[in-house]
Amino acid sequence: MVDLVVDKLIRRYGALQAIDDVSFTVKSGEFLTLLGPSGCGKSTTLGALAGLDKPTEGLIKFGDRTIFDSKKNIYVSAEARNCGLVFQSYALWPHMTIEQNLAFPLKLRKVGSAERTRRIQEVLTLVEMQDYAQRYPNQLSGGQQQRVALARTLVYQPSILLLDEPLSNLDAKLRDKARIWLSELQAQVKLTTIYVTHDQSEALALSDRIAVMNKGKIVQLGTPHEIYSRPADPFVADFIGTSTFFPGRVQSVSGECATIALASGKTIAAKSVKALRAGADVVVAVRPENLRLSAGQGARMGDQGTLLNGRIVSRSYLGATNQYLVNIDGVVAKTETPEDFSVDTDVSVWIPAHGSVVFAKDS
Repeated sequence: MVDLVVDKLIRRYGALQAIDDVSFTVKSGEFLTLLGPSGCGKSTTLGALAGLDKPTEGLIKFGDRTIFDSKKNIYVSAEARNCGLVFQSYALWPHMTIEQNLAFPLKLRKVGSAERTRRIQEVLTLVEMQDYAQRYPNQLSGGQQQRVALARTLVYQPSILLLDEPLSNLDAKLRDKARIWLSELQAQVKLTTIYVTHDQSEALALSDRIAVMNKGKIVQLGTPHEIYSRPADPFVADFIGTSTFFPGRVQSVSGECATIALASGKTIAAKSVKALRAGADVVVAVRPENLRLSAGQGARMGDQGTLLNGRIVSRSYLGATNQYLVNIDGVVAKTETPEDFSVDTDVSVWIPAHGSVVFAKDS
């Protein structure tokens, strides 16, 4: 296991800057996820770590070993980095058995026959595929192939594990099971892991820390709880989970809290991510779970909070809960509740104090 250091990494393709001054450190055994929408630079960053793409500028170190340094003209080839890379497609050899697929990278490294057999049995047991060694990939389910692809990477004992959306080909239920399995496996092997995904649920469920990327930059780096509860800007607030944004103006500021006057004339208390001044134009982000609905002009649902008026615009039945879009003073907000409301019903919307985050309007 090694620490990973990435410092001021840049990748240009002509006028396009796919990676823009990216820096982060991953501790030995840590699970870090690079999360963001398509085109944000996360896979390009992973490719730079794997040696599949040469950055324009910057520094990459695995432990005490420098594998890329633009200033010193150091560039270690992909095959010499000892990275374990698992792609979105499993890339298993269809004409080889599972055992032969795992033996192939060991033969390339000139590992002896007895040691090959020991390692293959060990990793197949680790991924719970020991009974499938003599089967071919087309005889396995998608989830089983995904385990074999990971086993083939682990068998040659990489110093760092790089995963590029490995669960995206699985159906929803199998993906949920695979998240739990992968989390337990990573905790067991304690291998430094970089995981790339656009799926926020995967990132929140699997990661020790998350680096949220947008337009080639890391816009926030923190634990899943920090990212979700204290988003750095409106992009993070909307991409991780979802948020409704209410425009307003700062009425007063006290410590990390600001009182915001909304267009309706109501005021709302919100956590302030950055220093704000009275009179500044802002947007207030509210998570769906912080919007509580009641019929008609319902009563307040606590000692501190804001009561707003709304109307149900649409309803989606999700089984255990209902998802509603609610028009609140011209802002359409999403919320979920087991309560049953009809479309076009007038409702009261309660936002508890500190159930929202305020950002400067130009952010």
